[in-house]
Amino acid sequence: MFKRHDWTILALILILSVIGLFTLLSTNIDIEGNIDLGGVFSRQVTFMLTGLVIYFLVSLANPTYLRYPQILVPVSLVIIAVLLYVVLAGPVINNVRRWIVIGGVQVQPSEFAKIIVIFTTAAIFTIRNHFDDLLLGILSFLPQIPILLLIYLEPHGSMTMITLLIWGILVITYMREQRRNILLFVLMFSATGSSLLLLNGTVGLGILFAIASVTILVLTSYRIEELRKLLIIVTIAGVIVGGALNFSWNDLLKDYQRERIETFFDPEGVDVDQSFNVEQSKVAIGSGGIWGKGFGSGSQSRLQYVPEHQTDFIFATYAEQFGLVGSMILIVLYALLILKGLLYAYKMSSQDIFSSMVIFGISIKLLIEVFINIGTNTGLIPATGIPLPLLSAGGTNIVVTFFSFGIIQSIISSSQEVFQHELLIDNEDLLI
Repeated sequence: MFKRHDWTILALILILSVIGLFTLLSTNIDIEGNIDLGGVFSRQVTFMLTGLVIYFLVSLANPTYLRYPQILVPVSLVIIAVLLYVVLAGPVINNVRRWIVIGGVQVQPSEFAKIIVIFTTAAIFTIRNHFDDLLLGILSFLPQIPILLLIYLEPHGSMTMITLLIWGILVITYMREQRRNILLFVLMFSATGSSLLLLNGTVGLGILFAIASVTILVLTSYRIEELRKLLIIVTIAGVIVGGALNFSWNDLLKDYQRERIETFFDPEGVDVDQSFNVEQSKVAIGSGGIWGKGFGSGSQSRLQYVPEHQTDFIFATYAEQFGLVGSMILIVLYALLILKGLLYAYKMSSQDIFSSMVIFGISIKLLIEVFINIGTNTGLIPATGIPLPLLSAGGTNIVVTFFSFGIIQSIISSSQEVFQHELLIDNEDLLI
């Protein structure tokens, strides 16, 4: 039954989940040293076990059937309908509508929507031999529009951007004329930056020059006649996008979303309350030093100086107790799990584009979420409210992560190619 199961993937997921449980448990120790095994810890154990069961059930199924429109379209419509319900009639929690409540458990449909985005994009690219890749990229974006719009209206701007980023990376990676398309995106970002500079006067010249430098570097490999067409297209597109971003900043973004961005770029120039979360997180991480304070000895998190120390800022909670060494071990575990997925995606790209894209999309999804959460905790990027997969408290994220890697295991097991050995990076893998 599990003859072709990759147990390394499961081991990495379980190790990360157990680390998450111990980190949450450490926050349930009071000043007198008493440990509370109930509350958020017991719920997380339940979510982890539920995710594990779902993982095995999904790994025995064959999710590649979702490549067929008669199956994928109804599933996508159900997700869209649930997202619409959340926006119109979902319970208001922390002043937003992002969840549905099932049996007293809060479920966040947008987490499942990210998986559907991956599947729909992969399904559309199965017909790549009959259409131009650029056209397929545009077509693959159309089904994502209602999903992105509904997630944004919850409102959940950061989740919208992550979902869009997953789609964008997936499409660009699997386009065959990659140099042309990378050039398109680089030029578009450059034109967008120029437009913002003209319209709003707020874009740093350093960023603009950096983009321009990359653009010049890429341009040297293209013929003049090709560049003329590209420059016209992307300049027009860049001006349009620049105007749209300017409109979004002034008219669409909520006050708290603008405050997060302003706090990131100028933490000293905003109110203390706005930058408090990130500053306390950085204090907690820094106080951990090289080896950390030890399990249960994180004063910043235990005394709740770090807000959301069990969810959005759980990395700070972990780093305070286990230090730089523990943090590096955690990052290596995530890297191994992501690398496993990327190597499988690479190996399968020549035999099954759908399966390869699904595995790649799930791996990139994990990479983005880990990067954004740790980046937020360390102050590298604006606060986004994105949990750390498998570590942060919360049912939907951990269940969806188990579900996602159950899909990867299922694809591996149902693949026509039998992987006889561990996937290792050999000389052939390093060739581009």
